[in-house]
This record gives sequence, C-alpha cells and structure tokens, in this order.
Amino acid sequence: MKNGPLYDTFIKAIKDKIPENSKLVNLLMDLLYIEKEAVYRRLRCEVPFTFSEIATISSHLGISIDCIVGTAFNHSRPFQYNPLEYDRPDDIDLSHIEHFAEQLHTLREGSYSELADCSNVLPQTIYLAYEHLTKFSIFKWKYQRGGLEGSKKYAQIVVPDKVRQVGQKLVRNAHHVQNTYYVFDNLMFQYLVSNIRYFASIDMITPEEILLIKEDLHALLNELELLAIRGRYEDTGKQVLLYVSNINFETSYCYFQSSDIYLSMVKAFSLNSLNSMDRNTFDAMKSWILSLKRLSTMISVSGEMQRIIYFRKQREMIDSL
Repeated sequence: MKNGPLYDTFIKAIKDKIPENSKLVNLLMDLLYIEKEAVYRRLRCEVPFTFSEIATISSHLGISIDCIVGTAFNHSRPFQYNPLEYDRPDDIDLSHIEHFAEQLHTLREGSYSELADCSNVLPQTIYLAYEHLTKFSIFKWKYQRGGLEGSKKYAQIVVPDKVRQVGQKLVRNAHHVQNTYYVFDNLMFQYLVSNIRYFASIDMITPEEILLIKEDLHALLNELELLAIRGRYEDTGKQVLLYVSNINFETSYCYFQSSDIYLSMVKAFSLNSLNSMDRNTFDAMKSWILSLKRLSTMISVSGEMQRIIYFRKQREMIDSL
C-alpha cells in the first residue's frame, strides 16, 4: 500500500487501537517478525506496510479495511458483521466473543471502563450464565434461520461446551466493568414469553421444557432484583444500574468504552451484532443511548416502588406460561 490518505488512515487506526507507542511497537515486532527499527520506519511512513502485513495487523486488532476505505474517501462509517455459528462453532466463530471477553478481563487492572446496553431482548452478558436461556436463544436463532422444515426441536438442541465456556467467561468478566447501565425495553420479558408460547403452540417445546426455562427466568429475575437493590455486582463491587424504558426499542444497542477501546454494537439476526470501532460512530451511539436513558425510569437503589411493581409484573407474566 502506497502512502496517501488511505495509508494515513490505516496508521491512525492502528494508533487508535493501541495509543501507547512502546506497546504498539512491541506488538508489531511480535506479530510481523521484524526488528524494532523496521517497525519505526513503517510507523513513520518511510517504508510502507505490505498488503500481507496490513491483513495480519487488521485481523489481529479487529480493524475493518472497509471502514478504513470509507473513512479515508467517503467519510462513511461502515459496521462489521461477524456471523457466529452457535450450534457448530469453530475457532474463528468464537474468537470474536472470546476477544471481547478478554478485553473485559484486562479491566481488572483498574483502568476506566463503561458498558451501556439498551435491549428489547435479554443481553448476552446476563443470560449466558443460564443454561436453558442460552439453549432457548440458540434454538430460536436456528429456527429462524432454517424455518419449520429445517429446524430442530428444543430437545434436539445441544449447547456446545465451547459456547457455554466462552459465554460464562463473558458474563464473569463483564462484572469488572467499572460502570454498567442496562436499559430494558418495558416489553422485553413479554416478547420472550410470547416467543415461548408460540413455539409451544407448534409443538417445538414441551411443557416440561417450559418449566426448565421458567426456572431460569425466575432465577434471572431474582439476580436482577438484587442487582437493582444493591446497585453493584456482589462479586466485584462495580456499579451496575438498571433502567426500564418508557418507550419501545426497534432493536438493541450497546457500547463499550475503556481507555483505548470505543466499541459500538447493534443487534442483528437474533444472536449476532454489527460492530464498529470507529470513534465518531461510538460518539453517536453513546449520545443515542444517553437519550434513551433520559426516557427511562431508574429502578436501581432508589425508585423502590417502581422496582417492586416492575419485578412483580415480570414474575406474574412468567408464571402465566
């Protein structure tokens, strides 16, 4: 790649990912198997990165070439779609979730971090800790992909060990984010109950299996209510605040921010998401989510009456299954 707007944008993208120069140089030395001076010459644009080197760096740091091209020439802000095969995952499928889980793991060192999730479905950082909720999400995703003829019944779905382990790791590490905000669509549990009823009506889920899902849902509600009362995770002491929106969401939005990461996510195709590491996109996403928070009622710590009414209604709805 020759020097120019596109190359300059690529260099900026690398430095945005790893602002600390010494860490960036050491990473590129290990990644490209070149000497330190060769790295400095490339970063100073005296010698261009080869196409192979650009591909290696982009893959390791999660840099979208499409995004670089768009930013350099059109000022567009494309998202990256990483489809995951949850029922038959390979290492590449799981690497995206595992990479995010590892990023959360680094927060144990105490750097500032913030996670906000506005959802009309249960967030993965919550439900992946529950076996039957995880299984139902994969079942529904597979049904929507294959339709009635190509789909398996709930009893035939097996959650791969890799998915279970990576999911639980993601949930644990999410507890180390310094400030977490969950904004729930006020119909979130109603949507879920309606989905379960539908699959029961077409004999894809048995009454016995519904009972197992209900047990997980009640356990999850108990966990959320305790979180709302405390306003903090019990295991790490990090702040987590719950809100219930007064309007409905057309989809789910999420952002994650740390000292050197600005990640925006939009829910897509049930279990997957469209992701962007672009700073301008992040700023727009954060502004949008903050506006949704203003249209919501906080049920954490304060708002005791609203909290009691909310959880009572969700339990009654689940009991109606």
